[in-house]
Amino acid sequence: MDSAADDVARRIIDQTGGRIRLALPLGLGKANGIVNALTRAACADPQISLTILTALTLQRPAAKAGLKRRFLEPAADRLFGRYEPILYAQMIEEGTLPANIQVREFFFQAGYWLGNAYAQRHYISANYTHALTYALDFQPNVVAQLLARDDDGRTSLSCNTDITVDLLAARRQGRAEFIFAAEINENLPFMGGPAVVGDGEVDIMLEPDTSFELFFRRPSTGQPAAHRHRSSGLSTRSRWRHAPDRHRLDRRCDRPGIAAARAQERGLSLPVRRLPLPGWRPPNNTAPVSKKGSTPLPRCWSAVSSNCSKAGSSAGKWTVRRSMRPSSWSAGTSTGG
Repeated sequence: MDSAADDVARRIIDQTGGRIRLALPLGLGKANGIVNALTRAACADPQISLTILTALTLQRPAAKAGLKRRFLEPAADRLFGRYEPILYAQMIEEGTLPANIQVREFFFQAGYWLGNAYAQRHYISANYTHALTYALDFQPNVVAQLLARDDDGRTSLSCNTDITVDLLAARRQGRAEFIFAAEINENLPFMGGPAVVGDGEVDIMLEPDTSFELFFRRPSTGQPAAHRHRSSGLSTRSRWRHAPDRHRLDRRCDRPGIAAARAQERGLSLPVRRLPLPGWRPPNNTAPVSKKGSTPLPRCWSAVSSNCSKAGSSAGKWTVRRSMRPSSWSAGTSTGG
């Protein structure tokens, strides 16, 4: 248990008289430490009423035992980080949520709550464009959110500006009245513009000694993406976008992406080109583009593909020869849709 979070929860309980109507942002914007402290306090004292309105409560995937658990746990640590579990979600899943705690959610993690009677009964079917109206109608007296902080001490809503920016504006205009409780997380990226929280907006601040990890955190967080990642991703995306048969993958699309990635890794400067739109005929391409069926590769990509070769049957990797660059690829020129 976090004593600092418990102290924040006690301050909120004292200021609300124990009748808490808590609004939480969707996804990663939740102040898990504050929410869990309030949940523990409500479980310990049945006189406390805690009603939560939120969306998209994220939980790490869990496996009970056996081979599935041994396989999933290391992968979950790498992919999802040490994300602090949300207690009310665990209680809903286990069927142990006390009567003095209610959770209403209007956007679910896909497939997570299938078959859970409590979650289904308390689900609010709402279009996200109406979420602000639902939040104002809920009349929260506490809004708790995770904030980022920069080196100058400024705080930011980061990637979770939707709803909260409008709620804070409504409070300034007198259309809402609530305590804005914030939890600092050093792993959350600072974002400027409307995400910056103004002076005096935060009423209660939790600054934990250690910030819990977030789902999107990776070992390379904060480092620029390598060229091979950019070229491979852009090539795959553009080919998928313009392929007439998007419902099935054409194996030919794999080779140009691999070739571009390997070339970037070896210091070659290869342009990442889009697959031509249906009906477009590349110059000097003997095969016309058909509006039906698969779109043939332009000559430039055929040249890339033809220069990919297996580096041995056991290695399973593609190699690229430096002679692969066609003469038509000149600096600053572009061909294609």
